[in-house]
Amino acid sequence: MRDQAQQADADGRHHSNSAFCRKKVSTVRNKIFGAIGALWGGSIVLNWLVADRPVNVNADYQAGLDAAVVFGFLMMIAGIYYLLKRSS
Repeated sequence: MRDQAQQADADGRHHSNSAFCRKKVSTVRNKIFGAIGALWGGSIVLNWLVADRPVNVNADYQAGLDAAVVFGFLMMIAGIYYLLKRSS
């Protein structure tokens, strides 16, 4: 196994245990999760903007709605950050 890894390095190929591959995988993973977070959070905020507001609701229900909108907004911001973040 060690000889194969050394040969792969000598040939210019990277194997799955190299730091380069791990960094590349984490960068792609951040982009994917960033896109998911931006879309999911954006859809929560968009639904809040276009949906009809419930009338005469319980205070607990209203607090849950407000918390969901705040969570959606934060998820959208974090998703956009990781989607646009450049790899260092």
